[in-house]
Amino acid sequence: MAVLTIRLARVIPVDKTVVRQLAKSLNDDLLREFKLASRQTKNLAKSLRDIRSVWLQDETEVTDVRGLEKAVKIVFRVLPGRDSTLMTSAAVGTTSHGPVLVVDLSGGWTLEEALDAMSFRHGVDARLYDLLLHEITHLIDVLRKPEYASQHGDVSDEKAYYNDPAEVRAYMQTVVDEISYHKDRLAKLLKVFGPQKGMQMILNLSKTWVQISPIWTPSNKKKVIKSVYQFMGSTGALDG
Repeated sequence: MAVLTIRLARVIPVDKTVVRQLAKSLNDDLLREFKLASRQTKNLAKSLRDIRSVWLQDETEVTDVRGLEKAVKIVFRVLPGRDSTLMTSAAVGTTSHGPVLVVDLSGGWTLEEALDAMSFRHGVDARLYDLLLHEITHLIDVLRKPEYASQHGDVSDEKAYYNDPAEVRAYMQTVVDEISYHKDRLAKLLKVFGPQKGMQMILNLSKTWVQISPIWTPSNKKKVIKSVYQFMGSTGALDG
């Protein structure tokens, strides 16, 4: 069971190493469940949804700076239909027993296809890491104040969904995380291309920024840009 210690800040700092370890552990456990099911060879051609509705249940803990420690149940459930990725989405919620983090699997995939993807790790580690990082950010919001939960679960209304304050905070986390992989290049980009063009190039290092920034309102864009500046300041990229 992993323990995530999180301090509250504008961009919620999360121990990314722990999240990656959690993602790898959960992926290993899910692969084990797929392999167990494949012992009955007739299952290989069946869809995941035809075999089980829930494939894995686990637990982790989240602790914030105030010492609030919560056991969080993690559930891998199967949704109907077929998506291009095995792990389609995730969400957090609360029940009478405490917080729950749900990861959705594409029910249209056959067990054989899922086994291949998990066995050769076709991006599944990175996909689960991204989902966990996003939802853990939401979870900290909910632990602080229940009303901080996202109010727009319908992704079809893109403008409302992506500009929901809770979603802005969660995607802000992802933008900074994606840019952090290039932290050794940030100061050089600013020096070579100047503050305006250099900053735009830095923002474009994040695939999430490229995808979502056209939908964000100007004020939400400013919030995300400010969080990137704060991260860059913490790395010394602005010192030159």
